Amino acid sequence: MHAVALMAVLHEGEGARELLPFMGDGERAACEKSVAHLLTSTNGDRNEKLRSELRALAASESFSGIAEIHPAWILEALKDETPRIMGIIMRYLPSKQVRYVIEHLPPEVSSKIPTLIEAFAVPKTILEVIRRRFEARFLPIHISKTLDRFEFHHLYYLKGEELERLFVELGLREMAMALDGLSEKMLSVVLNRLDLSDAKRLHRLMQELRGVSREIKHQARYAILEADDERAASGQLLMEIGMSSFARAMNHGDEELFALLRQKLSPRMAYALKRLIDEQAHAITPALADERKELVLTCIAGLAAENRIDAQWVRFSPDHA
Repeated sequence: MHAVALMAVLHEGEGARELLPFMGDGERAACEKSVAHLLTSTNGDRNEKLRSELRALAASESFSGIAEIHPAWILEALKDETPRIMGIIMRYLPSKQVRYVIEHLPPEVSSKIPTLIEAFAVPKTILEVIRRRFEARFLPIHISKTLDRFEFHHLYYLKGEELERLFVELGLREMAMALDGLSEKMLSVVLNRLDLSDAKRLHRLMQELRGVSREIKHQARYAILEADDERAASGQLLMEIGMSSFARAMNHGDEELFALLRQKLSPRMAYALKRLIDEQAHAITPALADERKELVLTCIAGLAAENRIDAQWVRFSPDHA
């Protein structure tokens, strides 16, 4: 929408303001500032600023999905390229991915990567071919923030670190469901393995999740037993349980979602999640998967409401209007 506003100013001048009421609240606030600023410039300065911003937006949009991909997958895709091609591709990558690649390449390879100036010496048409060939190795990740409500199949909108926080929180909620109705003695054994903050949250969640189905509670207790590794740290234990919980929400028809999520997770986590999905596929009925999906969406909305992930993801709530 920002690009639309820029183009409107370029071609319509003051008439661009007429577009603003048709934008969503979030986009309108940002675009109003841009339009007002640009309209105060002289025509010559304005046109140059507009063209510059549009070029930057076009470059960013065409490669934006790559920024969301875990750098380990970027490294894997680069391994078969020559150092010169690596250098050309890396000029388009975000700095954190470039840093990861450089740190994990063998020294004899990273020392041969050309400088930025040398990479720019390649003809633009060749640069575009190389870039698009590399992009084609990944599934495109297009994110529209104009939706009023997000569904389960939009989960790939979350960043990799947000997905990891989701898995940990799902693990805690799985524990809460598993422990409902158990003796105080058994409850204390579990609580003693958690950090104090997690133990307090667990008590609260046990009250919130009492209404889930008996079958979900049974699955939760089984998941806790499977993950009963006394050597695992609290966070790692919750992560493993949460990934198992999430896998039970995935059923036939969610293959494309997993393929997109896979790109945002580390290879180790992606392979572990795929194994869990395959192992549990036979035990997941459509009704149970749907109930699990609702629990995942509620969990995301809760994390967003507490600002533990991007606040806009509160729109994942099943009750969001």
